[in-house]
Amino acid sequence: MNKVCPLCNKLSEKTLICNKCGSVMENKGRAQEVLLDDYTANMTINDNSDYCIHIFECNSCKEGRTMQIFKILI
Repeated sequence: MNKVCPLCNKLSEKTLICNKCGSVMENKGRAQEVLLDDYTANMTINDNSDYCIHIFECNSCKEGRTMQIFKILI
C-alpha cells in the first residue's frame, strides 16, 4: 500500500472559505509546484510522508492560505 495525497490524485476535493471575505477559495496545487518555477512538475516530490501542503487562493480578494492535506493509504 502507498500513501498518496487525495487532492493531488483527484480522489477528493477540499472546499475552504476565505476568512477575509467569505468567498470560496481555489486549490492552486502543491506548495512545491506553486512556489517554484515551471520545471518543478518534473522534479521528484519532496514532501512529508504523512501530508502534502496545498496552497489555496480566494477567487474574490486573492487572500492566500496553506493547508496540510493528510495522505491516505491506497
